[in-house]
Amino acid sequence: MAFRQGKYGVVISPRETETHHLRRFVIVVAVVVSVAFAAYRLSRWWASRKETARETPPHLVGTLPELDESALKTNETSAATTRPMGATTNLTRNEILARAHPATKITLPPPQPSPTVPPEVRPLVRQLQATEAVRPLKEQVLIRKYTEAERQGNIRNAVDALAKLYDQPTMADLSDPLMRRLGDLHMDMLTNVAMRAKGEPTPWTKRVTVHRGDGRERLAKEHRNTTAALMKLNPTLKWEKIRPGDSITVLDYPNAVLVIHKQTGAADLSLREKFFRRYYLSTAKSARCDVYPVGSEAKTTLHARFRELGVRLAAADRAELEMFLAPGSRITVSEQ
Repeated sequence: MAFRQGKYGVVISPRETETHHLRRFVIVVAVVVSVAFAAYRLSRWWASRKETARETPPHLVGTLPELDESALKTNETSAATTRPMGATTNLTRNEILARAHPATKITLPPPQPSPTVPPEVRPLVRQLQATEAVRPLKEQVLIRKYTEAERQGNIRNAVDALAKLYDQPTMADLSDPLMRRLGDLHMDMLTNVAMRAKGEPTPWTKRVTVHRGDGRERLAKEHRNTTAALMKLNPTLKWEKIRPGDSITVLDYPNAVLVIHKQTGAADLSLREKFFRRYYLSTAKSARCDVYPVGSEAKTTLHARFRELGVRLAAADRAELEMFLAPGSRITVSEQ
């Protein structure tokens, strides 16, 4: 503080140094507040930018004006009311964005195709859908379940629905195509390596452990399999390098039976007394209706039995039957 002589006496006045310090303090406080506010605004901007980048496809960042969901709904509603009667009212996102921003070039990725029924199954699906309306409610539900399972590629659900459809007496008019497709699905399930890799159990198979002295022929004989079946079920296994303790997949004592119907030319293969797959072949007219065991002796091998019965069939079907009809299996010839 300082004293000086004024007009009306002694007057107290602050020193110049104190005024200088006060000004400096005010400036420092103002700078700190400004920096803090700028940092806060910058952090908020950066956070909003990251959120936008997360929600917007990479190829649209920086090219597409912001359009909130309310704008989409508004444009969708207005477009639906202005379209002519009878026209579809379902606008795609591209159409909505194009109407909202006509001057902006919008490129959205094409929509992913929805799962479709495989081409080889479409004739059967069309047959089922054509007669669905006149069938009982239970069959209608099974037809829809089967169609959806084929569309999604779910083998287990397709097999379950198809097996139940085949058991219905009202489906007798489609019994043959149902059995053909059921057999194809059974084969797909049996040889599906991806299912076994995930640890999912597959019917008709089991895992066994290799012991000392085991080889492909010995394992096939021990488990009543064929070497072709072991190779089909273990496509990536190198048999010359198997060691004790390794795990392989084998048919779980299939007890295969092939029933040949002479009149229809159909042959039904059963594993463990349950239908597995249908084949088409021809037999000699002189073949007797009887049971023919398949053994390891020269006159009872599968090839010998086929020659005896005059069986003719496609090469791929013959290879499959050779995989299942191991010694101990049976071939039954029926007139019908």
